[in-house]
Amino acid sequence: MKISLENFPEVGLDEKDIKLELSVALYKRGKFSIGQAFNFAGIDRIQFLKELTKRNETVNYDLEDLNIDLVNLK
Repeated sequence: MKISLENFPEVGLDEKDIKLELSVALYKRGKFSIGQAFNFAGIDRIQFLKELTKRNETVNYDLEDLNIDLVNLK
């Protein structure tokens, strides 16, 4: 089912804003990785992290993320 924003003018959000809202929500719920979230939103990683900060949301960072970062640092 395709949803048209024209049917919901009271929402006051454009497609870009809705993608950002959805990507943040799915990231918070653990359904999107950070990469999936910023790619879906159509913004870069830094912009996505700034959006999380504006919303007082934390970054999901676990032991697996740390290990990947440590490998990448070598």
